[in-house]
Amino acid sequence: LSLHDALPIYDVQREEVCFFWEIPGTSSASVAEWNFLAKYLCNSKNAILKNKLVDKLMVADSVDAWFCQFKKAGLGMIIVTPKKGQSDACQKAIIS
Repeated sequence: LSLHDALPIYDVQREEVCFFWEIPGTSSASVAEWNFLAKYLCNSKNAILKNKLVDKLMVADSVDAWFCQFKKAGLGMIIVTPKKGQSDACQKAIIS
């Protein structure tokens, strides 16, 4: 049995555009603030990125944001599921 045989192979049906960033020196107090920011950007009814990408520009099917805290730093993530052929438009809309 080789490493290649042990790895699962998936047929990817949907593309995702992901943005990750490190948040140095996070504390338990800042976790609530980052989670609020994730909700404000993507995870609520009036979320800014969700409204822009899904409702207004109609280039994405979904937008989600996450925050993970590790021992010495945190990790922020924005994950977008673009409509077919709209990956570049999603990236440009998030960056702008």
